[in-house]
Amino acid sequence: MIGGTDFVIPATSGETALDLALRCAFGIWPNAIVEDAETGDTFHSYYEACLNGRRELLVYKDEGAAKRWDEMGAVDELSNTMIQLFASDRGFTIIVDSSPSEEMLSYVKTVRNALRTFGSKALVETA
Repeated sequence: MIGGTDFVIPATSGETALDLALRCAFGIWPNAIVEDAETGDTFHSYYEACLNGRRELLVYKDEGAAKRWDEMGAVDELSNTMIQLFASDRGFTIIVDSSPSEEMLSYVKTVRNALRTFGSKALVETA
C-alpha cells in the first residue's frame, strides 16, 4: 500500500469480520475485484469469494485498479483504490492508504458499525 493506515478492530472471529468487511467493500465499490493475498485467487463478486480459511484479502476498486496495481505497484495515482483486509485469531485489521480519503474513513466506520450490529459474536467490546 502507499504508506498505510492500520485500523485494528478487536474481534473473536476474524472470519466473521472478514465477511462483513467484504460485504461493506462491495457496498462502496460494486465492481470491486477481490484477491486472496496468499494464493492470488481472484473474485469478481462477494458470492464468488469463498472465505473458508482465507485470512488476507486485497480489495481493488474495480478491474482497472487491480490491473494498474499489478503493473505499477504502490504509486500515488492509485491512492485509495485498494483496501487490505487481514483476519487473525486476535482481531481484524483494515489497512488503507496513509492519507485515507473520506470514502475510506467512512468505509472503516461502516465496518465497525456492522460488526457491532451484526457481528456481536465476533466483536470484542473494548471500554
